[in-house]
Amino acid sequence: MSHVTCPGCGKPAATARAIATYHYTESGLDNVWLVGGVTETECSECGEKFLRVTREPQLLQVIALDLLMRPSYRTGAELRFLRRACGLSQEQLAALLQCPRRATIAEREAKDHPGLSFPEEVGYRWVLLKAFQEFVTTPGNNALEASHLQKFWSFAGFFRDFAIKVDSHHRRITARVRQNAWTVDEHRGKAA
Repeated sequence: MSHVTCPGCGKPAATARAIATYHYTESGLDNVWLVGGVTETECSECGEKFLRVTREPQLLQVIALDLLMRPSYRTGAELRFLRRACGLSQEQLAALLQCPRRATIAEREAKDHPGLSFPEEVGYRWVLLKAFQEFVTTPGNNALEASHLQKFWSFAGFFRDFAIKVDSHHRRITARVRQNAWTVDEHRGKAA
């Protein structure tokens, strides 16, 4: 423990201690644990406690990278975290997804299991990948190390190719009966 100035009252009456393991619920996710990098300051003068996470903007972007690159379905909380990591409002994300209702985004983010089909999950993640890429390339927004960015660019290229294949394999085929004979429409729309 060391004596420090209180970030609240400014008096030199606080002590700081490193926290070895910390459940980081402030991220908005209930499954994030930090090992090191967290300091708790407690002031004997004003009675306040403060937590400081080292390089928190970078931590949040590293968590976003992990969620974007993890090969599983996202929970609603994870979708909300990623949207925020991209600097998007629900309205902006709805527009990018060509979703007619902002409320659809809110409903998905409120569920443990948003119920996205595989093609929807791939499309949702592709939109978030592009938005995150745009966000971190905007001056002043990037908190990532060069090695993180290199890993991200590589994954984004791989995922783009994967998303194209999924999209081409999950197109709806519309068949119609005309004069007692079936035909398939030439224009194939995306699956709902």
